[in-house]
Amino acid sequence: MSHKKSKIKAYLELIRYPLFTIPIVSTLPGVVLASNGAITWKGYIAIFICMIGYFSGMIKNDYFHSKTDAIVSPEKPIPSGRIKGKIAFFIASG
Repeated sequence: MSHKKSKIKAYLELIRYPLFTIPIVSTLPGVVLASNGAITWKGYIAIFICMIGYFSGMIKNDYFHSKTDAIVSPEKPIPSGRIKGKIAFFIASG
């Protein structure tokens, strides 16, 4: 696997991409209720912002638990060294 592809894979693992539906499903009912069933561009922005917040939380969790993860889950992107902790924290902080 090329270096670029392995970096992309590491970042996708960091945000736990298989769980991307959780912030959508959590936000969608409120968006639908607030818009009387017709989702507007503001609703899509709300969903997007919730997704960014969710992913940011996942990254910060891995950053702050990197010492524990080094023992329990050394294959994760930060403990394995595939992503530097400082860079991950910078990305999560926006």
